[in-house]
Amino acid sequence: MAFYLGNDAAAEHHGWSITVLTLRGEQIAEITSFLGPDHFAHFGLPVSLL
Repeated sequence: MAFYLGNDAAAEHHGWSITVLTLRGEQIAEITSFLGPDHFAHFGLPVSLL
């Protein structure tokens, strides 16, 4: 999941964090978060959204 933050719905939103869920069966086994916009390119995601 990618999280973007902005001042309001019409403002540009900047990358905040990416959270990766590791599943075992139907349960979440691990949650890993990558903080900061520098990680977005590694996942092929834009650094900001309009």
